[in-house]
Order: sequence, then C-alpha cells, then structure tokens
Amino acid sequence: MMAMYHLGLISVNEPLIAGLYAQPRTEEGKGSGMRLHKMYRFYGHTTHALNELFSTLLSEGVSLGRIYYARGPGRFSALKATHIYLHTLAQTRGYELFSLPSFAFNDNQPIHAFADKYFLLRDGEIVLESSQQAGEFVLPQILYPQEFGRENTPLYVLPAV
Repeated sequence: MMAMYHLGLISVNEPLIAGLYAQPRTEEGKGSGMRLHKMYRFYGHTTHALNELFSTLLSEGVSLGRIYYARGPGRFSALKATHIYLHTLAQTRGYELFSLPSFAFNDNQPIHAFADKYFLLRDGEIVLESSQQAGEFVLPQILYPQEFGRENTPLYVLPAV
C-alpha cells in the first residue's frame, strides 16, 4: 500500500519551498502533528516552479491528500499564480486546501513585497514599510493541521496608487 502524504507549500516569493508530510502510523486520525518526510526547493517564476514541483511528485509516484500553504502576503504575481494553480488542482484532482498567512512560516519577520518595500505584521495589521531585512521562510519539522483554516483566498496587500 502506497503511503499518503500531505503537501506543505510556501510559494509567496522565490524560492518555492515544499515538503511532504506524513502522519506517524501510531497517531493517525488523532489530530496530532505530521512529520516532514522530504523537502523540495524550486527557483524561477512561480508557475514554472509549481509545474516542476508537481511533475516531480508525479514522477516519484507520490500520493497526495491535502495541501497546506501560505496564502500571503508576498509578491502579487506569486500569490495569484499559486491561488489559480492550487484551486485548479483542488477542482480537478480533489485535493483539500488549507492555508495560513505567510508570517506563520517566517516567525513573523518582514516579507519582501517589491523594490525596497516589505510587509510587516504590527499589532495584527499588515503594513508596508521600506528598508527592512526579510525573514527566511521555513517549513516546520512538525506541521499541525489544526492551525490551518479553509480561508483560502489570497492575502493580497496592495499599496494605494
């Protein structure tokens, strides 16, 4: 019997970071954390990186159940491409989607937006500021599904024109 994996995905900036998570056999169905089994990094435009990721998973014979991902903020084009790609897969392949704001994957550090602008989380509000140091995105070694929600719309934060 082939193992069922769940995908953790951060594709709000480059590189795209993905990980396969598996529930320990003794803990299945108990709502506990899933352990990181394998990690991937892909560089380049988000659409190409997503294509590479899913081509790799297909060629490796990976059976996916759910997708847990960062829904933003991040670069607008990356968020848009990720949203369309994942929701298309959800419709065509039946994957369940769950998401969290991107800050959950970088310890609430600044996230590069564009040029010298960065998203920051201050008192529960997302603000845009200049000249910050972006935090590094990291997939957790243990992923807790109960922390994710089904609010799977992109978290776009666009400056006024």
